[in-house]
Amino acid sequence: PEVYDGDYYVAILNLTSNNVNGVLPREVYTAFHKLKAIDISTNNFEGTIGHEVGLLHDLEDLFIHDNDFSGTIPSEIGKLQNLFNLYINDNKFHGSIPMEMGSMMKLRGASMFNNTLTGHIPDSFGNLQDMIALYLDENELTGPIPVSFGQMSSLIDLRMRDNMLSGTVPSILGDLVNLETLYLDTNMKLGGPIPSEL
Repeated sequence: PEVYDGDYYVAILNLTSNNVNGVLPREVYTAFHKLKAIDISTNNFEGTIGHEVGLLHDLEDLFIHDNDFSGTIPSEIGKLQNLFNLYINDNKFHGSIPMEMGSMMKLRGASMFNNTLTGHIPDSFGNLQDMIALYLDENELTGPIPVSFGQMSSLIDLRMRDNMLSGTVPSILGDLVNLETLYLDTNMKLGGPIPSEL
């Protein structure tokens, strides 16, 4: 008889810091389609994140960090237009970061560190003007730091250390007037002068 969110739908799934293992059932995405928050962090989940994750249109928080998830980040994650927080760090994700993430306009925190992500950082991240914290460190990302990062006007904490980024530090990062933390160390191909705009 209890009502949790006014219409009998499950709104929050929280299994954090247990000893749960195995594969996350696809039914989490298809049956619980009104979910606003998933927190299954600090467990032993494995397998991949299904393309069905894009069905969770109301999702605001996705915390799956500190598990053994693998595979690629599905491009359908870009359909989560109401997502505020995406924490997928400390897993075994590989492949590139989907450019579709640049359409997640409400995203404020994205933590993807300590995986084996490769390829370039998407230029589309510059669209995320509400982003406060972006953690991309401890991956295998290559290519330049996107100049579009200068458009992320709300950014406070930006960490890209311990990758394989190349080129120079773009001077437009000096436009990030709210920036308090910037980690770029241990990118052996990153060179050139430190921009005076910083």
